[in-house]
Amino acid sequence: MNTIQPYVEYIWRPTSKWSITPGLKLNDFTRTYNAAYDTTVGGAFAYSHSWAAALPSLDAHYYVSDNWSAYGQAAEGFVAPMLFGSFYNANQPIQPNTSAGASYLAPEKTMNYQLGTVFKSSKLTASADVYYITNNNQSQQSAVGNLITIQNVGAVHFQGVEGEATYNLGSGFNAYGNYSLNSYTSAIPILNAPQNTAALGMLYEHNKTNASLIAKEIGSRWGGQDVNGNYVHFGSYTTVNLTTGYNFGSLGWAKDAKLEFQLDDLFNRTDSIAYAGSTQGNNALYWTLPGRMFSLNLSAGF
Repeated sequence: MNTIQPYVEYIWRPTSKWSITPGLKLNDFTRTYNAAYDTTVGGAFAYSHSWAAALPSLDAHYYVSDNWSAYGQAAEGFVAPMLFGSFYNANQPIQPNTSAGASYLAPEKTMNYQLGTVFKSSKLTASADVYYITNNNQSQQSAVGNLITIQNVGAVHFQGVEGEATYNLGSGFNAYGNYSLNSYTSAIPILNAPQNTAALGMLYEHNKTNASLIAKEIGSRWGGQDVNGNYVHFGSYTTVNLTTGYNFGSLGWAKDAKLEFQLDDLFNRTDSIAYAGSTQGNNALYWTLPGRMFSLNLSAGF
């Protein structure tokens, strides 16, 4: 896989209140595949393909005051097909070792628009925005047994609103929260696209100690098709994660030594969260939350 992404941008300040930044990025992406034996074609298979696009962008900021600004952004996006999707089209038969059998999926191209505002004071940092995204060639994957297929959904329109805030409570404590409400327009359900996401918690940092306790919610979403062709719907779920750390500073040969403890899924949730396809015997498979996990990490520089 090779990627080349040169870009250029220019910041124009017509007044002290305005900042306007046009830009252009060239994205050249090449995937290469070389297998002595490929189970899909039943033999050796080697191929590569490149995709390229010029992606313009425009960013405008207006500074209402020293601690409050508003902005608007527009940009084109580009996503190359997934590895197996680059070489195989599930809607066409595969002919081993022939270029005719390698039917390439087109890359996904998006047009992204965003309007937002940012506010900062000694106590409060907050931001909010609305967005609209058009993907003219959305694709998604599904699995039956060991067979992975790609489905081209076509044009999909995403829209939503999101906000985030941190409030300084003093003595090293900060309250934190974010929320997003998302929707889309599509011919069929988009898999694993939650209707909303949220987080709420407390952050602490003082001297050499830091800690956080954050509850995160993932909203309801569609998670694939069952053996009867019906889309599987999953409800929302919430997990709570705890992290704490201590910076020891320099300990002889160890520079900036840090100890961090992390406890994920504090309440040991094991919900089914996504559809994972089905076995060749048409038995449904699901991804689940792994349950409570913890890790202890010690790091240091030299």
